[in-house]
Amino acid sequence: MPPRTKLADQEPMAQTTVRFPRALLKQARIRAATDEVTLQALLIHALDAELKRREKADARRRARRSNRRASASR
Repeated sequence: MPPRTKLADQEPMAQTTVRFPRALLKQARIRAATDEVTLQALLIHALDAELKRREKADARRRARRSNRRASASR
């Protein structure tokens, strides 16, 4: 988990309201305290990692489709 940084080093922030299941929120709060990061930092890191994971999975899927089409046209 990245350490806390000064606000000047970060991108501009937007405020939102999100509802989480209580058990998941409790688990996230405990993990944030254990890792000595803010809950906000933990959630930003987790969301960023999940979006990157999904982008990679989508890219692999697109690559497989294009490989199948190239093989079928031969």
